Amino acid sequence: MKAPNLLTKKFFLIYSILFFGVFHMAESVVTKEQLYRKIGEFEGLEAGVRVEVCKISVYEQIGPNITEDEQFVKLYMPDWQGEKYKVKVFKWVDTSFVFEGRYYTNNDTGVGLEYGEYDTSGTRDLKLPDKYSNSTEISNLLKGSMVKAFAEGDLNSDGRLDLVLVYGDSTASTKRYILDEDPKSDYHLVIFEKADKNKYVKRFTHDVFSKLTLVGKVEIRDVNNDRIPDVILWTFWFGGSASGETAEFFSRKKVK
Repeated sequence: MKAPNLLTKKFFLIYSILFFGVFHMAESVVTKEQLYRKIGEFEGLEAGVRVEVCKISVYEQIGPNITEDEQFVKLYMPDWQGEKYKVKVFKWVDTSFVFEGRYYTNNDTGVGLEYGEYDTSGTRDLKLPDKYSNSTEISNLLKGSMVKAFAEGDLNSDGRLDLVLVYGDSTASTKRYILDEDPKSDYHLVIFEKADKNKYVKRFTHDVFSKLTLVGKVEIRDVNNDRIPDVILWTFWFGGSASGETAEFFSRKKVK
């Protein structure tokens, strides 16, 4: 994950981030009684997240001035040898990703998305395939909105292509500024399952409220090896003192 350079942080801020984590303004709301559930959310501080089958590696960039406080390093990072990243590894066990361990490395190959893949200007408005214009469920939802990301795949194993859509409540002529207090700058992830020729049913909604979050893309892939496709939402958040990449995972519930 290649992020833009930020202002040099004070030592106490680096320590608080490494030890306690970081708070940022993004909040997520998942509506109850839906056919999908969140199975994980992982955040790479000043770095990114690597997604493999049944394994998530979360990268955190180590502050450049951390060596100036030997006492902190001795207490909390005794095995650190000057590497650039601290990596936390989570593995899928039964129904969730469980922390397995951590290590340090300089290698971030295959981690997350490039910063340029995110909607940095706030004006991204992708064109959906023409077939979706015949669906009133989808076309009505997108009136006056911008398509930020989408992916197609068979999520319920019925042989039909379903649609995962991320849109912003704003028009293409409205630029999304960081300090904009207009709630129309929020993002929404919606999962539509195809029911008939031009009929799509909304099965899941997930809202992201933040003025400091950029949308990257959504992916459809099996992350827990249960032969059921999952959904990954990639976002990038930033503030005055830190930034990071977040990968959120959603999976279809088993319907009895």
